[in-house]
Amino acid sequence: MGQLTRGAMIKIARRWLENTGCKVIATELSSSAIEKPDVVGWRTSGRCIVVQCEKSRGDFLANKKRYHHLTSDGVGMENWILVPENVIEIDELPEGWGFLEYRVTAGASRSWMVKTMVHAPSVLRTEKATKEEKKMLISVAWRALKAMEMVKPLGMGFDSEFSSESRPY
Repeated sequence: MGQLTRGAMIKIARRWLENTGCKVIATELSSSAIEKPDVVGWRTSGRCIVVQCEKSRGDFLANKKRYHHLTSDGVGMENWILVPENVIEIDELPEGWGFLEYRVTAGASRSWMVKTMVHAPSVLRTEKATKEEKKMLISVAWRALKAMEMVKPLGMGFDSEFSSESRPY
C-alpha cells in the first residue's frame, strides 16, 4: 500500500472531481459555512460534490461519527470518502457516502489510480445544506475576485471619471 501525504490525496480528489465534470473546485475551503470539506466541486448544473480524504484507518474511524451527521444536514448532493486501498471495508462505509480507493502504481513516476468501490447515492439537500453550499460558493467567488484584484484593481480609472461630490455611491 503506497501512502501519500494529505496534500497529495487532496490533489488526487481534485483531479478526480475534474474528471467527473466539476468546473469549480475548492480545496480545504475556509468559509463561514459550518462544514469544511477537504475538496468540494460544483458542476455547471449546480450539483455539489464533496470528497473527504482519510489517510489511515485511524483517521477514518475517528471521523466516522461526523460522516453520519453530514449525511443529514451536510452539503453535497454526492458525498465521497477517499482512502488508500485496503484501509476500510465496504460494510464500514457510513450510509449515504460513496467510497473511493487510491493506490500508488509502481514505476519511476509514482502515479496513482482511483477506483470507485461504492457509488455515492444522490442526497436530497435540506434548506440548511443549500444555504451552506451557497456560503461556500460565495467564499470561492470572493477568493477568485480577491486574486484578480491583485492583478487589476477594480477601481482602476474609475476615480478620475467622478469627483467626490458626483460619485453614484
